[in-house]
Amino acid sequence: MRRTRLCCWCSTTSASATPTGTVPRLQELTRHLWEGERQNAGHHHYDGKIPIIAVGLRNLREHGPAGAVFARFGRAHPQPLLEAIGNPRREAADARQEAAYEARQEEYKAQARRAAQEQAAKKAAEREAHDAAGKARDLPVAHLLQRTQAWQGLSRRVQEIAAAHRGCLPAALPPVEACDPPAHEEAAADPAADTPAGRHALRLFEAVHALTEAGHSYSSAARELGLDRRTVRKYARARTWHEVMRRPPRRPSSLDPYLDYLQQRWDEGEHSAKILHQELLAKGYLGHYQRVKMAVAPLRRGLPLDEPRERPPSPREAARWIITAPERLGPLTAQRLHRLLEHCPELRQTHELVRKFASMLDARNAAPLPDWLDQLASSGLAPLAGIATALREDQQAVTQGIATPDNSGVNEGRITDVKLQKRIMAGRAGVPLLRHRVVLIAHLRRRYAAPATAAPR
Repeated sequence: MRRTRLCCWCSTTSASATPTGTVPRLQELTRHLWEGERQNAGHHHYDGKIPIIAVGLRNLREHGPAGAVFARFGRAHPQPLLEAIGNPRREAADARQEAAYEARQEEYKAQARRAAQEQAAKKAAEREAHDAAGKARDLPVAHLLQRTQAWQGLSRRVQEIAAAHRGCLPAALPPVEACDPPAHEEAAADPAADTPAGRHALRLFEAVHALTEAGHSYSSAARELGLDRRTVRKYARARTWHEVMRRPPRRPSSLDPYLDYLQQRWDEGEHSAKILHQELLAKGYLGHYQRVKMAVAPLRRGLPLDEPRERPPSPREAARWIITAPERLGPLTAQRLHRLLEHCPELRQTHELVRKFASMLDARNAAPLPDWLDQLASSGLAPLAGIATALREDQQAVTQGIATPDNSGVNEGRITDVKLQKRIMAGRAGVPLLRHRVVLIAHLRRRYAAPATAAPR
């Protein structure tokens, strides 16, 4: 609670003395202590000031302590003690401000309610008009979204299946040739085996394979070596110790097709990186001289060329291979997918079911849909059985979505464009520039759109 200093002076005479009396002189002498600052609302602020009150004993005896006999310095008339101590004008001004604030709040809430009601009424009218248009075509509005939603849901289930069969993904890599040297002989000639990471990977690789080849399970080998079971499984599934070495694989570069030529010219005695770069430029190489210089650097130390190393595909990458149309896959990706499907029957079954659904979308033929849903339910794969149950709950909508050319792809594309521009230009441009970019993208899409509208599966 804030403490207020109070100075009360009592006199044997009346407090309203003559101008030459004691009270007026005291009032002038103490003006700097009690005088407040006048505000626009008509009241005074007395922060940091001392209220000085004068009262005459004669008036106090006549009117009592509750009478209006207390004269506060700076005020024209005597007041009761509580009013003289307080600041009623300021309290009244604060009350008026509070009332005005509450009135503004109520007005704002009323405007917000009216705006919400108008927006709800507008959406209801648009929904009724949209539903009426859909009924006129004998095609409910909700059915327009089912084709895209079904394909996206199936794609997510394919990724779940690929994640559940993560152990099959290394089969997508090219097989190790029979003429390749064993792991220990290869390690002896590999400079990476002399690094701490290489020695660690080689030691664990040999220990894990020694136990697993002797018939130990992953859990038994983990207890024997003091490792986590997942670590043992990773080393046991690796074909060479390079796959589990703690270093990222070298990314493919534009120089990779010319590595054999570099090795050949080096063996012939040409050790100048500048001359080798000029020869590669004549053969169509468009890279920089520095890359050629770095590529032949191991040869100067008596080491082999550093060739790109491959890692198994991730579940998301494998799922993308499965849901992509075969004619859109590159030759290398098609070979990897072929090796993966030959090795894993579950992924091969998933690929066949996905291609059947894609053919239904391409041909707009929903007749095979019931049999296809039965195949999903009896596939033995929980993600596919789950999506079969979900599609059966809205099978009529899915059937119409497959068989009709109507779809929401254009709207979803526009939404994607808007979100992309928002993420690219957020905080860097105002609304006019963002609007111009969105309109320009829509114009370019319409200009360069292919005439064919076949489903991109």
